[in-house]
Amino acid sequence: MDSGIAKCREHDADPRTYLRDVLLRVGKVSDVRELAPHGWKQRWAPLVEAHRASIVERLVRKVDG
Repeated sequence: MDSGIAKCREHDADPRTYLRDVLLRVGKVSDVRELAPHGWKQRWAPLVEAHRASIVERLVRKVDG
């Protein structure tokens, strides 16, 4: 049986980002398939990456401004 970390790598998902995000969503998501690494990568990874990019953008503006 593969470990969760191996499954994340298999689906090209960063294990730390995945675990952190899943722990925040575990009580709020009704379809647990969305929390498996392959489902998370499709459903939640784009939102996590967009949020991360917006934070970086705001920090850069703050430093430049």
